[in-house]
Amino acid sequence: MQNNTNPLMIVRTYMLREGLSQQGKRMTV
Repeated sequence: MQNNTNPLMIVRTYMLREGLSQQGKRMTV
């Protein structure tokens, strides 16, 4: 693992999390 965190990776994971949460909300509603 690299010592420095890649900002692009963080943004990607964040976007993925948001997408999953949005899908869950849609399914719930």
